[in-house]
Amino acid sequence: MPPRPEPVRGEAETILLVDDAGSLRGLIRRLLEEAGYTVLDSGDPAVALRIAEEHPGSIALLITDVVLPGFSGSELAARVTGARPQTKVLYVSGFNDESIAPMLVPGHSYGFLKKPFTQDDLLKKVRQILDSSIKPPLRPVA
Repeated sequence: MPPRPEPVRGEAETILLVDDAGSLRGLIRRLLEEAGYTVLDSGDPAVALRIAEEHPGSIALLITDVVLPGFSGSELAARVTGARPQTKVLYVSGFNDESIAPMLVPGHSYGFLKKPFTQDDLLKKVRQILDSSIKPPLRPVA
């Protein structure tokens, strides 16, 4: 039997994680921290914005649910990347109909991961986005 490949590891980048499902957010946070990432998290997009504004270091990646209470994940991403243009975005969604994703997830410069996903799916997608040269748009998406 061939040896199992080593899991994808982080390089100590900081990730802002936003999902209103507390148990899922806790699980994702644990997976990311175990992989070597620093994670800031919130279930509330307004609090997440404040975290992004007040965090003294860089935030390499925003992971956000597409649908959040208060305002959408795309609005949150537009605000965060407007203030921190270096931050990349990974949207996650539990929508069963993948055709809705392009309507809710603006632009091809963002990553998308459909819930439910495995630990490997998450870590590979995070690393792929962080290693990409894709830049987020500099203007908010309407």
